[in-house]
Amino acid sequence: MVVFIQGKRLGFIDRIDQNLKIGEQVTCDVAWNQHEDGSYYISGAPGGYAAVSVYKGPKPIKFEERRETSKVSAEESHKVQIFQLLEDPSGSGAYTSGLAVIQMSPMIRADCASASMVGEFCRFRNQDLYYCGVNLAGVDLSYLLMPGDCFNGNLNMLEVKEQRAQYEVKVGYFGRFERVEYPIPELSSMHAKMKKRFLDWETLEAVLLRKVPPRVETIPAGMAVGRLNFLEPAVSKETLKTMFSFCCICWNLQRAKKL
Repeated sequence: MVVFIQGKRLGFIDRIDQNLKIGEQVTCDVAWNQHEDGSYYISGAPGGYAAVSVYKGPKPIKFEERRETSKVSAEESHKVQIFQLLEDPSGSGAYTSGLAVIQMSPMIRADCASASMVGEFCRFRNQDLYYCGVNLAGVDLSYLLMPGDCFNGNLNMLEVKEQRAQYEVKVGYFGRFERVEYPIPELSSMHAKMKKRFLDWETLEAVLLRKVPPRVETIPAGMAVGRLNFLEPAVSKETLKTMFSFCCICWNLQRAKKL
């Protein structure tokens, strides 16, 4: 059974008794609760039906997801490296798209694609990406991805070059070449990604279930997000250089100026 509270799916670690109370009004999707031989799918419940989905409040928003069905594997797809994440043009503050650079891949080495593609830019959107099998439509990509990360995907050549992008990602996968409806804690690929991003399961699940706000809204007042670019080499046997250079990447340049 899947439970939704105010349009958000309860995660594996969320307790039902802390979100639903006896006597509350909910809506349900139901299914017949008996096998053909008369045995029950779920025993101990009165009546012939069982709830498969329970909704408290409005039903979840259906995010646009491109239904690309072509096969994707490490050998039969392009490898691309994220170059830049781009903000949502609607002004939500979330990062919903980006640019990536096509890398050398087994597909190109096998002459299944032109070597001239290497180094070309391609654009991608969150609804075309899958993170450990979970579609990223509606997810702020800055929680999970950063420049330098690589993923596999199928590409389309654009009829007209858009700024630097000559191609677009039809569908891309991080860590798993299958699709699941929601994050599953048993998947080893999930935990590998968690370790790389220094995330715990509660945070990762909340991000993939779209239960967190855009990351820009989590920045404390008076602060901006930055990224360490490089450290100057030690001089005169110093073990630590106290002055370093860094490149500040602001989630929203206009907001950063106001801080």
